[in-house]
Amino acid sequence: MFSETRDKCRVRSNADFTIPPFISFSGVILKVRNDGSLMPKLTHSMCISAMTDKLQQGDEDFVYILPRNDDMLWLGGLVQPNQWDRNLTLDYAPIRRMFDKIKEFYPPLRSYGDHDVEEVLVGLRPARRGDICLEWDSICSSVLHNYGHGGSGVTLSWGCASEVCALIDHALKRRKLIYVSRL
Repeated sequence: MFSETRDKCRVRSNADFTIPPFISFSGVILKVRNDGSLMPKLTHSMCISAMTDKLQQGDEDFVYILPRNDDMLWLGGLVQPNQWDRNLTLDYAPIRRMFDKIKEFYPPLRSYGDHDVEEVLVGLRPARRGDICLEWDSICSSVLHNYGHGGSGVTLSWGCASEVCALIDHALKRRKLIYVSRL
């Protein structure tokens, strides 16, 4: 039975997969110096949010400023659905608006210009339309799916990890066969 389950998992073809509709949300961070040379050194995080259903439409209704390490700030506040390009710069209009909105929110940052932005980081946050997937695979019973968290991966990780542990614990107590890969 063990090898039968392992083989079933291995031979599953692409035709067996039903891919749920995904959406990618991109998020942007601008990295700037926080060494006290252009403004007083910032030591605490700041965030303002007017989160609404507008995020589904790609509107940027929040900003955040995060001190990182001893001399860096991360500036953010952009969520864009279906933006897959990771090679964006300050020339991209939504990033320009985000930078301007952050400087409006925290006026000491107005002394920062384009040349003070050391790096533009773009991250993709794939999500499922509707809800995350946290369930046992219907064909390969030893695979537990846990994906589609979008930009909330860190926030949801604690609850999802707890749920994964509970599902595995329940499966082990029922002596359900779980194939452990040797990879």
